[in-house]
Amino acid sequence: MQHIRRRIIISTFLTLSNAVFGQTVEEAYTMLNRKQIDSSLAAAKNIIKRDSSIAQAYEIAGRSLFRKYRFVEAIGYLEKVNAFENAPLSSKAWTMHDLGVSYYSLGNYVKAKENLLKSLEIK
Repeated sequence: MQHIRRRIIISTFLTLSNAVFGQTVEEAYTMLNRKQIDSSLAAAKNIIKRDSSIAQAYEIAGRSLFRKYRFVEAIGYLEKVNAFENAPLSSKAWTMHDLGVSYYSLGNYVKAKENLLKSLEIK
């Protein structure tokens, strides 16, 4: 039993330490896709601290918060992605979608519709 507990503690430590120390955008995306939401959020915030000019880090942070149903916080990060002219189209499309659903969840149907329609226009 203690052996299992030790493995869980070590695994948790490695996951969190990887998220905090020097993760790349690609690794943060991988964590997000693997549903390691807390790790992807920590990695994205760390990337933003190191370099606030990376649109994908804001996208990952926003999408992580979105998946945790923390819509108000998610909107703060997702709105910043739109300020980047050089953000990849895939980032902008997902951002607009998640913004639309976040606004819908908060009862702002006008902004929800606006963002969801914009997500469909991105090619």
